[in-house]
Amino acid sequence: MICPKCGTNNNDTSNFCIKCGSDLKTLNTQNTTPNNIDSSINLANQNLNQQSPVNQSVNNNITGQSPYINNTVPNPTIKNSQVSFAIFDYLMYLVNVLLKPFKTYKEKESKLSDTKASIILSLIITVIMTIINLISTVISVVHISKYVYGSGYKYTWQWSNLKNIKWFSVIFKNFLIYAGAIVGIAAIFYIASLIIKKEIKFIKSLSISATCAIPMIAGSMILSPIVSKIWTPLGIIFAMSGIIYSFLILYELINDEIKLEKDTKIYFNLACFITILIIGYFILSKVLLGSISSLF
Repeated sequence: MICPKCGTNNNDTSNFCIKCGSDLKTLNTQNTTPNNIDSSINLANQNLNQQSPVNQSVNNNITGQSPYINNTVPNPTIKNSQVSFAIFDYLMYLVNVLLKPFKTYKEKESKLSDTKASIILSLIITVIMTIINLISTVISVVHISKYVYGSGYKYTWQWSNLKNIKWFSVIFKNFLIYAGAIVGIAAIFYIASLIIKKEIKFIKSLSISATCAIPMIAGSMILSPIVSKIWTPLGIIFAMSGIIYSFLILYELINDEIKLEKDTKIYFNLACFITILIIGYFILSKVLLGSISSLF
């Protein structure tokens, strides 16, 4: 046993140093202090920190820590699911707008603010309007009335009349007109918002424009022709209800987006709606209520 005080080598069983007489047991106990223990622990930690990256990764997995130190390695990019809009979502959106238009739009606003989703919604609305108009045109051309002696006028189907329809005008021309109307309404409010320095994003304006067309499709293009077969005045009521409903949705969504003062709101909407009425009159007169003779 070495004396901690003078360095003399003593027997292991010695209690006192043979040279200086120091108490060996007391000195050895004092040398094993907490500071020495802490030093040993720090030295062990330093050795652990100097281990290889493989061992570091294993230790991290054991302790539940990330294998990347201080997030130096970026996480993979996760696609934002709020922007993606499945086809089922579009179909449910069309139905829900008829029941709860304002609430439905606000719930899907973040998705419809995306350029792709807004354009797809506008295209879906345009295609639906074009298909409905095509079906209505075909029925009006082939389902004609003829006078039968002794029985009066009776309806009959003349499928041979299909060859006389100008399909380009019925499909492509009307598609462009409907798409132009949706984009035109969006552009009107977008330009108007720039004029009053309350800019609204054009994509949002386009989504609102497409949304407000849904009640008009249901009322004026679907229900009105069906109900008119039963009673013409009731068909007119359905058509007007669909148009008015669309205007109310447009008014609420645009004003919620722009948030104008009361006086400014009146003039702003009045100017925009007058312009829209002109566009609406053009669509109704040239497309929806166009004469059959223009299709031959």
